[in-house]
Amino acid sequence: MPHGREIDMGLFESLKRTAKSLLTNAQQEDVENEAPSSAPGPELRLNISVNLPDCVQLSGTTTSCKDSVLRLAQRHGIDHDGFLEIAGKIQREPDNPYDDKAIALYIEGERIGYLPSMYRNYVVLPEGTVRSVPVQLFTAMLPKGLRGEAWIWIGDGRSEWEWSRERRPRVFPEKRLLHDTERIRV
Repeated sequence: MPHGREIDMGLFESLKRTAKSLLTNAQQEDVENEAPSSAPGPELRLNISVNLPDCVQLSGTTTSCKDSVLRLAQRHGIDHDGFLEIAGKIQREPDNPYDDKAIALYIEGERIGYLPSMYRNYVVLPEGTVRSVPVQLFTAMLPKGLRGEAWIWIGDGRSEWEWSRERRPRVFPEKRLLHDTERIRV
């Protein structure tokens, strides 16, 4: 079940301006006519909550982190239609050349993938800290070789996975194609 994530208000200055523009003229005049003092003036507070899934598919598992995913799969003996549930650690990568706010997942010292960029501002993970997360890794044999894709649970409390060994995601190209073809026939 999705849980709200608090957003850094610095990212939403435009929302603040929009909210201020919604004040009535009388409210705006009250703010403008207030005598200067050392006491802080009126402050507009916005409480924004975003509902994002707690079960997140990682990006990069089939591109930049492909070799690491394959090594992990080999170490654990998973191949065609493989499944692995394991603990991992997420951490920010401020020196990442593509995204200084990137959050990477590591398992057994291997960088397995990244949280999608839309999550980087919602996950509470100060730079220099590491957070343990449960991970699911699924593999499939494709004509080009073994492919692995991973999900992590970033929610609070016990993980409530959408997928399992028996109920696999349709992320692999031929599985999606097969599913779409079956759906069209119906």
